[in-house]
Amino acid sequence: GEEEEEGRLGAQQLWVPNPQLHSGAGGAVNNKKDSFLFWFNHIFDQTAEQEIVFAGVAKEIVDNCLEGYNGTVFAYGQTGSGKTFTITGGVERYGDRGLIPRALSYLFQQYEKVELCVMSSEGSAIC
Repeated sequence: GEEEEEGRLGAQQLWVPNPQLHSGAGGAVNNKKDSFLFWFNHIFDQTAEQEIVFAGVAKEIVDNCLEGYNGTVFAYGQTGSGKTFTITGGVERYGDRGLIPRALSYLFQQYEKVELCVMSSEGSAIC
């Protein structure tokens, strides 16, 4: 309902037709939805570069992990749809690094920033 939509600020929705009803198999099936609504935080097309995917999906998760929260990136999809490439990346170009190598690089960059900080006598960090 309306409350559910309020919690999805910035989310995108995608309507997908029910393949049982739109496959040409011969008419509607009783008590079946004619389409399904899916909500996504981000929708990337095939031209999205790895850096854009990392910034839109994993960067915030790594930031939250640095704050002490658990985080997970779960890749799900059809065989051959690009899950492994998105997660691990390509080997021919540095720019094709996937989410894992980018998350590790970002994690160490953030660690180096914290390492340069000095704790004040009040317990706050001075960077």
